[in-house]
This record gives sequence, structure tokens and C-alpha cells, in this order.
Amino acid sequence: MSWHPERVLDGHAEHQSGRDVTTLLRRTGQQDKQAFAALYDATSARAYALACRLVGDPERAEHVTQEAYLTVWRTAPRFDPSRRSGLAWILAIVHGVARSTA
Repeated sequence: MSWHPERVLDGHAEHQSGRDVTTLLRRTGQQDKQAFAALYDATSARAYALACRLVGDPERAEHVTQEAYLTVWRTAPRFDPSRRSGLAWILAIVHGVARSTA
């Protein structure tokens, strides 16, 4: 997956509810690539915005966002919706990646 700013500009990002994000995360945890692509489309604008605020550089923020989504792909089977929302879980991963690359 690569960052596609045009998806944000044309308004196609983040059109799913929290329940949909949870479902997509569960399916991603089962290695469903289509669910992962939909999850990325639904959440990447928020993830990138957070990365920008944390690292202060758009290029570094792209790298942080990409690394975060690789982590999401690898760790989605461990997502527990009883502990936090899917978006909060993804943003926590973004935060962790940004801190580790600082």
C-alpha cells in the first residue's frame, strides 16, 4: 500500500463507521487483502494527519504511515475491539511508529 493523497483530496477517504473499521480489521487479521485495502482507504487520512503532527515533515509522515500500516497488517489478528476502537488502535500504532523513528 502506498499513500495516495488524491484519495483525501477527492473525498474518498474515511467513509466508514467504527463498526465497519472493526469488521475490516477482523477480516485483515484473516489476511483478507481486500479488507486491508478498504481499511487503508477508510483510515489512512487520519493516520497520515496524525503522523504529520507528530513528525512535522510530510515526507517522514508518509514513511511513518506506511510503516504503521505494515504493522497493522502483521498484528491485526491481535486487535481486541473490547479494549479500544479500531481507529484508536491504528492511531496508537501510528504514534508508536512515529516515536520509534524520531
